[in-house]
Amino acid sequence: MDTFNIFDIVIVVSGIYLIYCTILMKRDNEIPVGIVVRKDVDLSTARDKEGFIRYMFKRTLGLGILTVLMGAIDIVNSLYLGANTYIQISVLIIYFILLVCYGVIASGAYRKYIV
Repeated sequence: MDTFNIFDIVIVVSGIYLIYCTILMKRDNEIPVGIVVRKDVDLSTARDKEGFIRYMFKRTLGLGILTVLMGAIDIVNSLYLGANTYIQISVLIIYFILLVCYGVIASGAYRKYIV
């Protein structure tokens, strides 16, 4: 197993952890600090914590699922498709775009519901 496969495994595990935190967020009605919002945010002064959770639940769950999927695609590519460079680059570009979009969405939700 080379370094790239280890990185793919870390991506899959981080996606699973994101899904886990998202489910806990919905179940416990608590926003995971350091995962969905920055660590320095004081959630006790949030304007609409429940609204933030409702708005971000599907989006964060979707990001977690897509993270697992992107990592799995790259693992399959590395193991069975001979590490096709076009697939690797495509996965990285798509994942980068997803992360940027999620960041913009999360930032807007933070301004609307937390601050």
